[in-house]
Amino acid sequence: MSAVRFDGTGGLGAVVAGLLGSLHEVAAAELPGPALDGVQRTVGNLFAILAGEAVGLVSESVHVERARAVIDARLSDVDLGPGLVAARCGISLGHLHRLFAETGTSVSAVIREQRLQRCRAELRDARFAHLTVAEVGARWGFRNPAWFGRVFRARFGRSVALSDGGAWVRPAG
Repeated sequence: MSAVRFDGTGGLGAVVAGLLGSLHEVAAAELPGPALDGVQRTVGNLFAILAGEAVGLVSESVHVERARAVIDARLSDVDLGPGLVAARCGISLGHLHRLFAETGTSVSAVIREQRLQRCRAELRDARFAHLTVAEVGARWGFRNPAWFGRVFRARFGRSVALSDGGAWVRPAG
Protein backbone atom coordinates (compact mmCIF):
# COMPACT_ATOMS: atom_id res chain seq x y z
CA MET A 1 0.00 0.00 0.00
CA SER A 2 2.86 2.40 0.58
CA ALA A 3 3.43 2.66 -3.19
CA VAL A 4 -0.21 3.51 -3.99
CA ARG A 5 -0.89 7.10 -4.91
CA PHE A 6 -4.13 8.66 -3.65
CA ASP A 7 -5.98 11.44 -5.43
CA GLY A 8 -6.37 14.32 -2.99
CA THR A 9 -8.50 16.43 -5.33
CA GLY A 10 -11.78 14.53 -5.14
CA GLY A 11 -13.82 12.00 -3.23
CA LEU A 12 -12.55 10.55 0.02
CA GLY A 13 -8.97 11.48 -0.91
CA ALA A 14 -9.97 15.15 -0.81
CA VAL A 15 -11.61 14.65 2.58
CA VAL A 16 -8.49 13.02 4.00
CA ALA A 17 -6.22 15.65 2.45
CA GLY A 18 -8.34 18.46 3.91
CA LEU A 19 -8.47 16.81 7.31
CA LEU A 20 -4.72 16.26 7.43
CA GLY A 21 -4.16 19.80 6.18
CA SER A 22 -6.20 21.23 9.05
CA LEU A 23 -4.81 18.84 11.67
CA HIS A 24 -1.28 20.10 11.25
CA GLU A 25 -2.49 23.44 12.63
CA VAL A 26 -3.67 21.84 15.89
CA ALA A 27 -1.00 20.57 18.23
CA ALA A 28 -1.70 17.15 19.70
CA ALA A 29 -1.16 18.65 23.15
CA GLU A 30 -4.19 20.91 22.57
CA LEU A 31 -6.54 17.94 22.26
CA PRO A 32 -7.78 16.16 25.37
CA GLY A 33 -7.00 12.43 25.50
CA PRO A 34 -10.40 11.16 24.28
CA ALA A 35 -10.44 13.67 21.43
CA LEU A 36 -6.93 12.75 20.34
CA ASP A 37 -7.82 9.05 20.48
CA GLY A 38 -10.90 9.68 18.36
CA VAL A 39 -8.95 11.71 15.80
CA GLN A 40 -6.27 9.04 15.54
CA ARG A 41 -8.88 6.29 15.14
CA THR A 42 -10.78 8.30 12.54
CA VAL A 43 -7.69 9.12 10.48
CA GLY A 44 -6.63 5.47 10.62
CA ASN A 45 -10.07 4.36 9.48
CA LEU A 46 -10.06 6.86 6.63
CA PHE A 47 -6.70 5.58 5.44
CA ALA A 48 -7.96 1.99 5.67
CA ILE A 49 -10.96 2.91 3.55
CA LEU A 50 -8.77 4.75 1.02
CA ALA A 51 -6.43 1.78 0.80
CA GLY A 52 -9.35 -0.62 0.43
CA GLU A 53 -10.86 1.47 -2.33
CA ALA A 54 -7.50 1.64 -4.09
CA VAL A 55 -7.41 -2.14 -4.41
CA GLY A 56 -11.18 -2.54 -4.85
CA LEU A 57 -11.83 -3.93 -1.38
CA VAL A 58 -13.81 -2.44 1.47
CA SER A 59 -14.07 -4.90 4.34
CA GLU A 60 -17.19 -5.23 6.44
CA SER A 61 -15.30 -4.03 9.52
CA VAL A 62 -14.55 -0.80 7.67
CA HIS A 63 -18.29 -0.25 7.26
CA VAL A 64 -18.81 -0.79 10.99
CA GLU A 65 -15.97 1.62 11.84
CA ARG A 66 -17.33 4.16 9.36
CA ALA A 67 -20.78 3.81 10.97
CA ARG A 68 -19.29 4.32 14.43
CA ALA A 69 -17.49 7.44 13.17
CA VAL A 70 -20.78 8.79 11.78
CA ILE A 71 -22.44 8.09 15.14
CA ASP A 72 -19.66 9.88 17.02
CA ALA A 73 -19.80 12.88 14.71
CA ARG A 74 -23.60 13.22 14.78
CA LEU A 75 -24.32 12.08 18.35
CA SER A 76 -26.05 15.29 19.41
CA ASP A 77 -28.31 15.27 16.33
CA VAL A 78 -31.81 14.31 17.49
CA ASP A 79 -32.48 12.83 14.03
CA LEU A 80 -29.55 10.42 14.33
CA GLY A 81 -30.77 6.88 13.79
CA PRO A 82 -29.96 3.78 11.79
CA GLY A 83 -31.39 5.23 8.57
CA LEU A 84 -29.20 8.31 8.71
CA VAL A 85 -26.12 6.23 9.58
CA ALA A 86 -26.76 3.84 6.67
CA ALA A 87 -27.23 6.75 4.26
CA ARG A 88 -24.01 8.43 5.42
CA CYS A 89 -22.12 5.16 5.01
CA GLY A 90 -23.54 4.49 1.56
CA ILE A 91 -24.96 1.09 2.51
CA SER A 92 -28.49 -0.24 2.88
CA LEU A 93 -30.26 -0.12 6.21
CA GLY A 94 -30.62 -3.91 6.23
CA HIS A 95 -26.90 -4.36 5.57
CA LEU A 96 -26.06 -1.96 8.40
CA HIS A 97 -28.31 -3.88 10.80
CA ARG A 98 -26.70 -7.19 9.78
CA LEU A 99 -23.20 -5.80 10.27
CA PHE A 100 -23.98 -4.61 13.79
CA ALA A 101 -25.82 -7.83 14.65
CA GLU A 102 -22.62 -9.70 13.77
CA THR A 103 -20.84 -7.62 16.42
CA GLY A 104 -23.46 -8.59 19.01
CA THR A 105 -25.23 -5.25 19.22
CA SER A 106 -27.49 -2.93 17.24
CA VAL A 107 -27.01 0.50 15.74
CA SER A 108 -29.66 1.94 18.07
CA ALA A 109 -27.99 0.38 21.12
CA VAL A 110 -24.63 1.91 20.15
CA ILE A 111 -26.23 5.34 19.66
CA ARG A 112 -28.08 5.11 22.99
CA GLU A 113 -24.97 3.93 24.87
CA GLN A 114 -22.76 6.67 23.44
CA ARG A 115 -25.39 9.30 24.28
CA LEU A 116 -25.77 7.99 27.82
CA GLN A 117 -22.00 8.02 28.31
CA ARG A 118 -21.82 11.65 27.15
CA CYS A 119 -24.71 12.61 29.44
CA ARG A 120 -23.13 10.87 32.40
CA ALA A 121 -19.82 12.64 31.74
CA GLU A 122 -21.50 16.05 31.53
CA LEU A 123 -23.57 15.44 34.67
CA ARG A 124 -20.31 14.78 36.54
CA ASP A 125 -18.45 17.70 34.96
CA ALA A 126 -18.52 20.99 36.90
CA ARG A 127 -18.33 22.94 33.62
CA PHE A 128 -21.91 21.84 32.92
CA ALA A 129 -23.29 22.43 36.43
CA HIS A 130 -25.45 25.29 35.13
CA LEU A 131 -27.45 22.85 32.98
CA THR A 132 -30.38 20.86 34.28
CA VAL A 133 -30.44 17.11 33.77
CA ALA A 134 -33.14 17.56 31.12
CA GLU A 135 -30.94 20.07 29.28
CA VAL A 136 -27.99 17.68 29.36
CA GLY A 137 -30.20 14.89 28.02
CA ALA A 138 -31.57 17.13 25.28
CA ARG A 139 -28.04 18.15 24.25
CA TRP A 140 -27.37 14.49 23.46
CA GLY A 141 -30.61 13.63 21.68
CA PHE A 142 -32.93 12.67 24.54
CA ARG A 143 -35.91 14.91 23.78
CA ASN A 144 -38.16 13.34 26.39
CA PRO A 145 -36.91 13.88 29.96
CA ALA A 146 -38.96 10.97 31.34
CA TRP A 147 -37.49 8.57 28.76
CA PHE A 148 -34.01 9.89 29.49
CA GLY A 149 -34.56 9.27 33.20
CA ARG A 150 -35.70 5.68 32.56
CA VAL A 151 -32.84 4.73 30.25
CA PHE A 152 -30.30 6.47 32.49
CA ARG A 153 -31.55 4.52 35.53
CA ALA A 154 -31.65 1.25 33.59
CA ARG A 155 -28.07 1.73 32.38
CA PHE A 156 -26.36 3.18 35.43
CA GLY A 157 -28.56 1.99 38.31
CA ARG A 158 -29.08 5.58 39.47
CA SER A 159 -32.14 7.66 38.91
CA VAL A 160 -32.43 11.27 38.01
CA ALA A 161 -35.52 12.41 39.89
CA LEU A 162 -37.93 15.25 39.36
CA SER A 163 -37.98 17.86 42.09
CA ASP A 164 -41.24 19.33 43.40
CA GLY A 165 -40.88 22.23 40.99
CA GLY A 166 -40.63 19.90 38.00
CA ALA A 167 -37.00 20.73 37.30
CA TRP A 168 -34.58 17.85 36.90
CA VAL A 169 -31.97 17.50 39.58
CA ARG A 170 -28.56 15.93 39.26
CA PRO A 171 -27.91 12.48 40.67
CA ALA A 172 -25.71 12.27 43.73
CA GLY A 173 -22.15 11.04 43.19
